[in-house]
Amino acid sequence: MTECVLQSGVEKTGSTSIQFSLAKSRPKLLARGVLYPEALGERNQTKVYAYASQTGVDEVKSPFGLNNPAAVQRFRAAVEQNLAQEVAAKKPKVLCVSNEHCPSRLLLAAAIERLAGRVEAHCAGRKV
Repeated sequence: MTECVLQSGVEKTGSTSIQFSLAKSRPKLLARGVLYPEALGERNQTKVYAYASQTGVDEVKSPFGLNNPAAVQRFRAAVEQNLAQEVAAKKPKVLCVSNEHCPSRLLLAAAIERLAGRVEAHCAGRKV
């Protein structure tokens, strides 16, 4: 079963550099069994935050058109499906997720539980 690593540095602490390196190194990481999934975003995986957060639009979620509850539900369903397909196809030993918005913006227990549930659906263990 896959282990999960969640890199969630606070904004403005160098997370973008880590994310850039992870995205650039995707093929090499995957060859070693580490998946940095594109289903969560090309580089900084903003879909992680957008998926887990409560409804309401901010500058991170606005590009996804999450301006009403129906749009949020469609978005979440698509993220779940795309992530499940990517994990099933690539069969990683480690699933690596990185987004700096989670620690400073996911303030409600329901949002944190939603994120944990989505990640744990694909992982046997986790490291934060």
